[in-house]
Amino acid sequence: MASFDLQDLFLTFDGRLTRQVYWLGYGPVIAVLVVVGAGPVWLFGPGEGAVIWIAVVSFICAVAGAALSIKRLHDRDKSGWWVLLFYIVPGLMSDLSARFMTNSAGTSVLLITASALSFWGLAEMGLLRGTVGQNRYGEDPLDGGA
Repeated sequence: MASFDLQDLFLTFDGRLTRQVYWLGYGPVIAVLVVVGAGPVWLFGPGEGAVIWIAVVSFICAVAGAALSIKRLHDRDKSGWWVLLFYIVPGLMSDLSARFMTNSAGTSVLLITASALSFWGLAEMGLLRGTVGQNRYGEDPLDGGA
């Protein structure tokens, strides 16, 4: 995205995004999640209000993170649905291993697979260059496209 505003960056799911803008956008999302989300809990202690506050802030950060990630995947000429494989599936696999697996070999396989999917997602969204030139999601943001 050659030019953008914060609403476009964090709340829209179409277009393409460079690696640099992706990482610069994710910094504030993580900071808000930690400081705004968890800060009041650290200061005032846990309680029902804290749980609701953390849920609201987490939801807002998840939407912003999804917008950034989907646009990065678009830059790689991949559907935004890949976000499910890179974020949701590893979380579900980790949760499954913690809740139901009593076999250490089974737990290891789930956790290694979850880690591999997470690292693959990191490479796709945060490390690899996007498609050179226009793709089905728009102009190359490095060429001054949208």
